[in-house]
Amino acid sequence: DGGAIHELLEKKKYAFVKQEVRRKTFRWQVRYVMRQVRETMRQAVDAATYGEGMHVLVAKFGTSALVNVPAITYHFMRLREERKNDPEVRVIRLFKKIRNRAAFRDAVNRNVFRKRRIKNLREVLVETRLFLKPLGENAFGYAETLVAHGITKAVVKEFS
Repeated sequence: DGGAIHELLEKKKYAFVKQEVRRKTFRWQVRYVMRQVRETMRQAVDAATYGEGMHVLVAKFGTSALVNVPAITYHFMRLREERKNDPEVRVIRLFKKIRNRAAFRDAVNRNVFRKRRIKNLREVLVETRLFLKPLGENAFGYAETLVAHGITKAVVKEFS
């Protein structure tokens, strides 16, 4: 009966044994999982095409795991290239590089545009504040309202 063993392990003097059992169980679970991952990866690499290999990975790990753990896809591509010298992998890597470069370029362009826009708005705001200074305390509020409505430097210069 397993109850007697658990009752015995609950005693303080057997705490070390209980801890060792937990540690070995954890190690066994990790080994089992790693063995399963290796087996799945081997099946995916041995598949006829890259797409069929990815299908094996998706069936075993699920889409969310492939998206959230990029190491799975990376190792699949690496093993497929090593073992089969698969040209599909080279093409996929090339497209990923191009996509990443374009995304990086777009992000830089968006930031540069944003910085220029902020700088231009600041200049307009300063000029508008100087123009509206004779109105007194409320000049800053009026200037910000005008800038928010799209006033330009040319309009400010025309009326100053």
